[in-house]
Amino acid sequence: MIGAVLFDLDGTLLDSRGAVLAAYRLAAAEYPGGVERLDRVPVGELLAMRVAECCERIAGPERAAECAETYDRYYRTRTRDEVRLYPGVVAVLADLRAQGIRLGVVTNKGASRTPADIAPLDGRGHGGALFDVVITAADSVERKPSPRPIEIALERTGWKPAEAVYVGDGPHDAEAAFGAGCAFVGAGWGYYGTAALRAAGATVICDEVSALPAAIGGA
Repeated sequence: MIGAVLFDLDGTLLDSRGAVLAAYRLAAAEYPGGVERLDRVPVGELLAMRVAECCERIAGPERAAECAETYDRYYRTRTRDEVRLYPGVVAVLADLRAQGIRLGVVTNKGASRTPADIAPLDGRGHGGALFDVVITAADSVERKPSPRPIEIALERTGWKPAEAVYVGDGPHDAEAAFGAGCAFVGAGWGYYGTAALRAAGATVICDEVSALPAAIGGA
């Protein structure tokens, strides 16, 4: 019996691709050769990375922390307005809550950017109240595809892997869920697509957000 659903954030609940890429490009422009090095990182790989990892490629190990701060500033002050919720997300989250299902977020995103991104998820600007647990890059040294971020969420809530579903759009999300012992539902509308999710072992994939409650119920 499924009693809890953990969600990936970017590419699953919200489309921040434009905001992320724009902020990286603004940050990279401040380092000699940074834009060229950024362009050599495949977009799918970049979106799965933590900021610190990408910034090390952009600016080098010595200036990676400085670059990450620059990225963070640009995301919060210049590009975050490009973030959009996927259609139907607010209604689905409300529906799951009304069914008594507990909700959480497990993301590779940094802690400073996450609160503003989850705020719109209830349709009133208080989305953080929907979630019993929010795990960001600040909570785990390891990032997905390691199962550790999901395991931390389970440990903090006391939820058992067998009662939890993880919903994500990427192969790294599927790998993390399976490693943590959770069921997985693929967000086929996200950044990576159905074929990549199937190749990662996902057997339940939704093409639309509205299909999530039924898929979660059958996971």
